[in-house]
Amino acid sequence: CEAATTNLHTHGLHISSKGVADGLAANSDDVLVNIAPGASALYRFDIPQYHMGGTHWYHPHHHHATALQAGGGAAGLLIVDDPPGYLPTAYESMEEKVLFISGHNLDTLQTMARSAQAGVLEQAFTTAQAAGLPANVLLVNGQSLPTLTIDGNTWYRLRMVFAAVEQRLQLSTTGDARCTLKLLAKDGVYLETIPRDITTIYLYPGARADVAFSCTCTTYPCSGTLQSGAGAAAGATAGARTSAGARRLLQRPRPPPPPGPGAGMMEIDVMLFTVNRGTSISTPILETFTPLRPCYLADLRAAVADGTGTIALNGGARTITYNGVGRSMTYANVHSTGTMRDWPPMATLEVGKVYQWTVGVGAHPLHVHVNPFQITGMPAAEYGGGYFLVGDWHDTLMIEEAGGGTVTVKTQTDAFTGKVVVHCHILEHEDEGMMNVMEIIGTEGTTYQAAESLDNTCYRTAFGSSQSPLASSSPSPLPSPSPSPSPSPSPSVLPSPRPSPLPSAELTFMAVKNAGDGQVDLSLVGTAPFVDYGFDTFGFDGAVPGPTFRVKPGETLAINFKNDLLAANNVGCETTAGEFCEAATTNLHTHGLHISSKGVADGLAANSDDVLVNIAPGASALYRFDIPQYHMGGTHWYHPHHHHATALQAGGGAAGLLIVDDPPGYLPTAYESMEEKVLFISGHNLDTLQTMARSAQAGVLEQAFTTAQAAGLPANVLLVNGQSLPTLTIDGNTWYRLRMVFAAVEQRLQLSTTGDARCTLKLLAKDGVYLETIPRDITTIYLYPGARADVAFSCTCTTYPCSGTLQSGAGAAAGATAGARTSAGARRLLQRPRPPPPPGPGAGMMEIDVMLFTVNRGTSISTPILETFTPLR
Repeated sequence: CEAATTNLHTHGLHISSKGVADGLAANSDDVLVNIAPGASALYRFDIPQYHMGGTHWYHPHHHHATALQAGGGAAGLLIVDDPPGYLPTAYESMEEKVLFISGHNLDTLQTMARSAQAGVLEQAFTTAQAAGLPANVLLVNGQSLPTLTIDGNTWYRLRMVFAAVEQRLQLSTTGDARCTLKLLAKDGVYLETIPRDITTIYLYPGARADVAFSCTCTTYPCSGTLQSGAGAAAGATAGARTSAGARRLLQRPRPPPPPGPGAGMMEIDVMLFTVNRGTSISTPILETFTPLRPCYLADLRAAVADGTGTIALNGGARTITYNGVGRSMTYANVHSTGTMRDWPPMATLEVGKVYQWTVGVGAHPLHVHVNPFQITGMPAAEYGGGYFLVGDWHDTLMIEEAGGGTVTVKTQTDAFTGKVVVHCHILEHEDEGMMNVMEIIGTEGTTYQAAESLDNTCYRTAFGSSQSPLASSSPSPLPSPSPSPSPSPSPSVLPSPRPSPLPSAELTFMAVKNAGDGQVDLSLVGTAPFVDYGFDTFGFDGAVPGPTFRVKPGETLAINFKNDLLAANNVGCETTAGEFCEAATTNLHTHGLHISSKGVADGLAANSDDVLVNIAPGASALYRFDIPQYHMGGTHWYHPHHHHATALQAGGGAAGLLIVDDPPGYLPTAYESMEEKVLFISGHNLDTLQTMARSAQAGVLEQAFTTAQAAGLPANVLLVNGQSLPTLTIDGNTWYRLRMVFAAVEQRLQLSTTGDARCTLKLLAKDGVYLETIPRDITTIYLYPGARADVAFSCTCTTYPCSGTLQSGAGAAAGATAGARTSAGARRLLQRPRPPPPPGPGAGMMEIDVMLFTVNRGTSISTPILETFTPLR
């Protein structure tokens, strides 16, 4: 139905799936757009600078009209060029031959067109039948059985797309010419190592292949045929045609049955080729080459999945489900509850994570928009004579030989949030309901930070750029202008350093409350002093940060939580007419604990980690965090999580450390005996906070930026344990365990050490989970909002004492030396422009000095060697 409504889908591009309906100024790859007859729409496809070069295509994707429009011929080629120097010369210099292969079953098209009352193609089959012409038509670049002329002993790059609604091709060469096929890429992603010797190319609806192709002759010229299956269709000789130039093709029964494994293969001649004598007397040998990869395509076979699921494709029921969730997207089902945009996702994923899926792809080609996926497991070691191997990447996958077996794949939800469409690429099945949606949530631009640990050569910026990969940013979808100006100024360049409210002082540590001591009290106030800036902020127990909680596996952390914020500051969202509101309503979230998310509303006697609780001003609530006795020891934190007030309260300072202690004897003595240094690092952009506070009419922080600016103080403040650039004093040749939390609303840190001290960093755990094997040698600690790291830290001096700086990025902000301060101890901080843009990959990194340290001579004359250890789990 709705055969004259349309939109545009870029099949294979790694770009945003959002559009104007999501607040962008133009549509990206939003297939939920409806463009009515006679209407126009602006599309803007922002290709990330790190996007891999590859072969893709485009076609309409209006649900219920996709097969008719795309199957009728509305489709085209889309190529992302390789960056200069990306491939060796032998590959880069190959002449390209694009083969846009399209299949058109006129019988199926006429049936769909008449059902849709489309006006177009309603007589397609009838007209062909009356003229004695084939009704199942295969075209190459719009031509039937064309001839390609090439030179012998010369490599050509075939960019092949199978723009088909149904059926599949199994391509090989036959004839006098002796030809070689070497696979370079599938679905726009290069193989791990190229080239790969193959004899057959497997194409199913939506698939692409880049193939190095070369032929030679015994006697020139010679010829050959690119054919599918056994060659010509049953009962016809290869390439047989009528006087009008028609050619017999395998006619599929009408109406088409749901294909089973092996069904739907076309046995047909696709293209002829003539080979002339060229200038080369022998075919050059292609060197084996391993292409560098952008980090969104890092090898995930060794990656630990953040979530797992089963994607089931049921052809009979026309459904796609995720872990059993999902209904058929028939017109009646979709419109019974609203529109396509209202359709509930079958799964919700987090951006910047890795997911593992088990899928059955023997009968139906699975296509996932936005993010490609990597094969990580198959029932057999290979299929198709090596065409399908573990480690290969696809965005559309069908392995007929796998039959009823399942394939395991992994994918990165890289950078882009929003709705991601998943469907069968037999497009008539998709239109009939075999489609569904996944929702990717989180902060736009978030990337999978462990990619470099899987592939230390992967890149996040333009290939060949001299920039550090993690200092780069990807294009984000075109944002629409902010409708409301901010009340405070927006300097994009920080003024000269001015006196700081705090000179450097010795690092202090927060008060500790132990779960084993019984129920504790905790209150949220709006009167916590913000360093010495002269205004108050949000804080627990009147401090920034709040107290540290320590709990052992098997213990219960019981907290009587009191909301001491003022009711007058609790302005509703209807009044503020914005996304920041209810600034005096709160709750409590334990970031990282593996505990229940239920609460009193679910029938419990006390709340666990239920972030849907609303604690009104003046009210109290009992929290009981029951830590499983098998819980891994680790570093976590806590903060409010009332939706629409989270950033304001937590970003203002209401946060604290939460440590689950290791059981006695869990770690070897060398680790267990390390002295702990907790570094609760919090970032506070006063410009952003003031904007949110004024929008929410919060009463607190509404003058934060104005007060800082009037006093000539930095507006972008980084604190360690509530202190600005404190000094940590340690002994040389001694291991310390740094428990680090980045309690930030925005921006990120890329920490390393500089100075006279020679320091070593060894990673033990991330986000409260020990590495598979500890320690791991590192030189940089990557912290983004919410992240934690446990690091073994040791320094030594040539001459004692010595000193150093823990810094982010290049150290101090642009124009200031590391740790540069005025006589009063001020320090320059990088001032981010206001209002902040949605961060993209690499965006928002603070270049700043975080902490100073002094190294004294200790009792050890050398640094102990840390044994390699594999923690039990």
